[in-house]
Amino acid sequence: MANQKKKSAALARAREAILAKQQATIAALADYEMLDPDTTRQGINATRDETIAAAEATHRRAIADLDDKLADIVVRLRDAATAAEVTQLTGLSARRQKDYLTRAATNTANNDHGSATDSINDANSRDNVHHSVEMINDDGAAETVGHE
Repeated sequence: MANQKKKSAALARAREAILAKQQATIAALADYEMLDPDTTRQGINATRDETIAAAEATHRRAIADLDDKLADIVVRLRDAATAAEVTQLTGLSARRQKDYLTRAATNTANNDHGSATDSINDANSRDNVHHSVEMINDDGAAETVGHE
């Protein structure tokens, strides 16, 4: 119990010392600026409020910058996905490219859940079937040669 009283007394003395230093600082600023202590205290409080407002504004700008960066990343990811689909398209014949683009547009217009990749795969399948050739093998049976 005695230790608790000693700690409380020490804390009270520390608070008084801090308050005395604050008062001395305000008085010194008042002498320096030729202001009365109350006006100086108001100036210190105003400076604190301005600092808090500036920190909040900086925080809001940082969040807005992160939002912009995130939106930019989303756009880049979409562009990368589109570029991958275009790369797949280059392997198709002109007619199949047109079929793919028509089907992709139709899927989009109909709000179909089929993806553009499905359209590419369908076009590839049709394109490959057209390249198949039926030939007669040595046994006289018909045999499909080429892509199926």
